[in-house]
Amino acid sequence: MEKQALLNNAKTIHPEIIRIRRHLHKYPELSFQEKETQSFLIKELAKIGINKIEKNADTGIAVELDSGNPGSCIALRADMDALPIQEANIADYASVNDGIMHACGHDTHMSSLFGCLKLLNSNKSEWKGKVLAIFQPGEEMLPGGATKVIASGIFDKYKPRLIIGQHVMPGMPIGHFGFKAGPYMASTDEIYIKVSGKGGHAATPTLTKDTVACAAEMLLTLKSEIKSMAKDVPVVLGFGKLIADGSNNVIPSEVNMEGTFRSMDEAFRNYAKTQMHTILQSIANRYGTEVRLEIRDGYPSLTNNQEYTNDAKEYMQDLLTNRHVEEMDIRLTGEDFAYYSQKMPAIFYRFGIQGEKLGSVNVHNRFFDIDENALIYSTAGLAWLSIQFLNQFNS
Repeated sequence: MEKQALLNNAKTIHPEIIRIRRHLHKYPELSFQEKETQSFLIKELAKIGINKIEKNADTGIAVELDSGNPGSCIALRADMDALPIQEANIADYASVNDGIMHACGHDTHMSSLFGCLKLLNSNKSEWKGKVLAIFQPGEEMLPGGATKVIASGIFDKYKPRLIIGQHVMPGMPIGHFGFKAGPYMASTDEIYIKVSGKGGHAATPTLTKDTVACAAEMLLTLKSEIKSMAKDVPVVLGFGKLIADGSNNVIPSEVNMEGTFRSMDEAFRNYAKTQMHTILQSIANRYGTEVRLEIRDGYPSLTNNQEYTNDAKEYMQDLLTNRHVEEMDIRLTGEDFAYYSQKMPAIFYRFGIQGEKLGSVNVHNRFFDIDENALIYSTAGLAWLSIQFLNQFNS
């Protein structure tokens, strides 16, 4: 398909994609509760002539789109869930579900994938093989909906050679795309530490075990030691919660800390978590306290396939010219798309949503919104990549 024809087609269906996006934005649902979202999308997909649709991962959807020309399969993924945030925007499409908002762009991801499928379905002569489209629940909540999709066996059935996902990028201009080959996003483990000891009067230190001083040393030592061990591996160990519920002259018998540990390297991630136990126990022994460390495994690190990501950059440059394609930095945020990148070659990229008035507010913010002209390019870009890779794999 000629690139200008694809862009023109994306502009033609733009009002429909806006309608889909606004409905999804108005009726958001939390992780693993996306039943109405699921029902709405199934009905809308059927309206555009897509009939191989099945429920997947409880509240998700798997769609098969067959070109009619034999060949390999690729997978496309959009996440479905919203966040527990009260929307502050004033708009006809603002959330009507109290305390729930699409503040991370998942409504945009779903509507873009819908538009991509519409374009591909109406231009089957332009590509070969099959597309497996995954509308995935629960990206925002552990264990992540990606684990449920994988457990469903859908990939064993279709055996996609590549999976592609895209994500909104606040502050990036409309029509721009960002790629990062290789390691891109971090693992996301949760850290819970409890320090216990004999509490008492702060003025009688020989009769107490100083749980507060012990916890403070643990926090600072952990951050310093893990950073030192990491050397050139990008890591973050941060603590956002420390509760020592004593008083100005009371040493509490218990102190609790909660934090996050993020790494770009799976081997170091596993090594560091074992070392945390050793470091904490050593400090506890010196203070005569007890320590309990709980590490809740989060999403793994996300690695984009080097070869296919470089191909994707070239394909997108051909569609939009070089100035619209940007090189992204690594991000220490997390994404459950990472599970897919461990199972098959993966590309996860960003697209711009900033226009003249909207699209600069960061995600997970009650004022988050997009300039809806971005939907032309997020739809066309995903369809273009799909066509190019399918024809590359099936040439």
